[in-house]
Amino acid sequence: MDDDRLADDTLVVVGMACRFAGADGTGAYWRRLMSGRGALGPARRWPGATGLTGGFLEGHDEFDARFFRISPNEARCMDPQQRLLLQNVQHAVDDAHLTGDDLRELRCGVFATGLPGDYRTVVAQRPELALSAHSFLGNAPSTLSGRISYHYDIGGPSVTLDSACSSSLAALHTALLNVRADQCAAAIVGAVSVFSTPEVPDFARVSRMSSPTGTSRPFTDAADGFVPAEGVASVVVMRNDEARARGLRVHGAILAGGLNHNGTTNGLAAPSGRAQAGLMTDVQRRHRIDPARIALVETHGTGTELGDPLELAGLKQAFGGELLLGAVKPLIGHTLVCSGLAGVIKVLLGFRHETIPPAVPTEDGVSSLDLTPFRVNPGPVPWPADKPLAAVSAFGFTGSNGHVVLRRPDPAGTTARPRPRPLPFCFSAETRQSLEELGGRLREVAVDLPEEQLWDLSQLLLRRPRREHARVVVAAGRRQLVEALQAEALPEAADASQDDDLRELVALWQAGETAAVRRKLTAPADLADISLPDYPFQRQRHWARDAAPADPEPAAADAHLAERLCAGLTTLLGFGDGEDRVRPGTRIATLGLDSLSAAQLLAPYRQGTDPVRAHELFGFETVADLARAIAARTGAPGPQLRWRERGSGRTTVLLPPMNADHRAWTQQVPALLSAGRRILVPAYPGHGEVPFDSGRFSLGDLADEVAASAGDEPADLVGWSLGGCVALLAALRHPGRVRSLTLVNTAPRYREDVFERTLDLRHELHRHGGLLEAVFDRGGDPAAAFTASAPMDVLAGYFAALTAFDVVDRLPELTVPCLLVRGGDDCVVDAESAALLTRVPGARVRELPGHGHYVPLTAGRVVNEALAGFWATVN
Repeated sequence: MDDDRLADDTLVVVGMACRFAGADGTGAYWRRLMSGRGALGPARRWPGATGLTGGFLEGHDEFDARFFRISPNEARCMDPQQRLLLQNVQHAVDDAHLTGDDLRELRCGVFATGLPGDYRTVVAQRPELALSAHSFLGNAPSTLSGRISYHYDIGGPSVTLDSACSSSLAALHTALLNVRADQCAAAIVGAVSVFSTPEVPDFARVSRMSSPTGTSRPFTDAADGFVPAEGVASVVVMRNDEARARGLRVHGAILAGGLNHNGTTNGLAAPSGRAQAGLMTDVQRRHRIDPARIALVETHGTGTELGDPLELAGLKQAFGGELLLGAVKPLIGHTLVCSGLAGVIKVLLGFRHETIPPAVPTEDGVSSLDLTPFRVNPGPVPWPADKPLAAVSAFGFTGSNGHVVLRRPDPAGTTARPRPRPLPFCFSAETRQSLEELGGRLREVAVDLPEEQLWDLSQLLLRRPRREHARVVVAAGRRQLVEALQAEALPEAADASQDDDLRELVALWQAGETAAVRRKLTAPADLADISLPDYPFQRQRHWARDAAPADPEPAAADAHLAERLCAGLTTLLGFGDGEDRVRPGTRIATLGLDSLSAAQLLAPYRQGTDPVRAHELFGFETVADLARAIAARTGAPGPQLRWRERGSGRTTVLLPPMNADHRAWTQQVPALLSAGRRILVPAYPGHGEVPFDSGRFSLGDLADEVAASAGDEPADLVGWSLGGCVALLAALRHPGRVRSLTLVNTAPRYREDVFERTLDLRHELHRHGGLLEAVFDRGGDPAAAFTASAPMDVLAGYFAALTAFDVVDRLPELTVPCLLVRGGDDCVVDAESAALLTRVPGARVRELPGHGHYVPLTAGRVVNEALAGFWATVN
């Protein structure tokens, strides 16, 4: 096994990623290893928790849910360990220069481990979340591996293991056995430790297992306990011949590994030097490892009075010659189930840099332990050419031990680089913010890159898939590239160069033809070992205690089916009313919808003999496609409102009073058209030719349709009387879709005598009859000029809705600019009821004495001027 070249069936690591305290990424981890500076400190995330020290991750509560097609509501219910491991695995897959298609072709397996998880106690504080399906899946240990397999749609073995602190080496060993048995051709191994509550560090302190001084000093007389820490790490492994066939870069080889248990000792949690020595010697014997070729043993090294002497005794039994002892825990703490991979990645980075990092000096490095024949290097040393191996150990507190032997990779090949010429540097991200951040990270790589490696960088970037937002920067040299990446606004695209081959490559990449691009690229193994920047995930907090209770789903089908589905998805999945809100054209695959949420969404549309089933939902491209299918298969009713549209430009929705049509706005429409506005006026159910269904009718449903009417851009709503009630509800329920709100002769609640009050309108009509005749250029009954002739049984339904309407207590919630217009002599809305609207924050009031309920008609010019002045301040 120690021949000069790696055998075909040797397992190799082709991708790796990690995050530890003070080390976000493999590059930062290596710098911390070389600096010898620890990142341990007091816990600050739990108010009132004092005296707790550890290694803590920044942003443990943050997650890019949209990248992984997971809804915000589901993300809130997920253990942060699942979230951070998903992101870390993506970084490891990127580092391996693999795609989802590659993983599926390899039948990739997933072997993961995490802490038992205390986030369920956080979720339990929100009963409405604790009993949800999201919470059950989000806190089940098996979901740790299952969610990774689900995201990449890979069918290999998917297993979550737990053997305490040896878990990540147990997961790695299990992965190797599965690859060797051809259960999968590659495997992702991941481990994560996150503390959502102070439970673990507090238990370690109370039980006197952790260091009271908050430091880790293994193999010294000052050792007084371990320091609990968080971390996440992942590696991608496959056979050497598979990696070679794919032209992948190899970080290192896994020559041998094994697991055993202490058996019966002085106690279940007591370590056993005999069992540890037995494991290490057995691994050497079975795999014919010459221990004299091992340069470094990365120890478990917890810094405890009991564990260190026993581990040292086991090492002396297993290794007879001189070698270096390493321990990373003084720098990043004891990452528990993640600690084995922390050691593995440290060794792999040492292989890359051909350097053994220094052992961490302590204030009191004196040790009564006899380290002979081992040494601890106080500074970095070159990796010995005659000792290409390293070993890593991890021991669990329930007696399960793990050990692995690694080897430096074969020397990398080189390929002749083409002549210097302008090269394309392509990168992309799912959001504009991530794209800009990625450009900044790429600039940091380019600053220190040798000029001759620009070709290699261009080739490696082209291997990454093209995502939603992309940039192509063309540069003929490093300085030009750095300057272009420093620009505040990078171009969406650029001409690749005058070379047809590069132009074709960029065109294929822009079109998302990843496989076609890769067939034309130089293999990563033949390029310089450049670490591309990790994908910058969006850092959005998702935490159960922050989640607002979800609004209840409507019990009946909405009028405007596509928009109703959008509103349901927005509420169900927790999206906001801003840029990320669900639209009819939103692709269903991007929403993070699961089968349980799908069933809940479709519940109101089960009528008919052939309703759309939950499992069928994922076969539709967009929400609009789903809406069409529901309407066709269930006979779901269409919109309740019928719209009249005129003009173009900024959208203004004019909502008439009850029993009136678009002609009620006769004085406003010409002025708005002249101002370059798009005007929408609805005809209400039961008015004119619009059907009325008393079983479906509600002001809330009308408000939802109004909010959806303008499309993607927020609208200016102007509501008069009943129309004002609908506009109020639209602004309260969908504030992101309303730019401004104007309420004309409206109240937030109506008196029970509202019907009787409308009877007095005939007196107002008579008083203004001459003016109205001039407005409509007709004599006779002026009301007939704009009435909708709704039958009395329909109007009874509207009066019942008005009597029940009451949003007084919700007025302080309104966040949109609001103008209140009232005729001083209005007979329908009394002054006291109208005055309640002044509770709207920042509301402006325009009262017109001498005018009544029909003020938009009788004082049209004044109303138009008020609207124009109001909108000028809003816009």
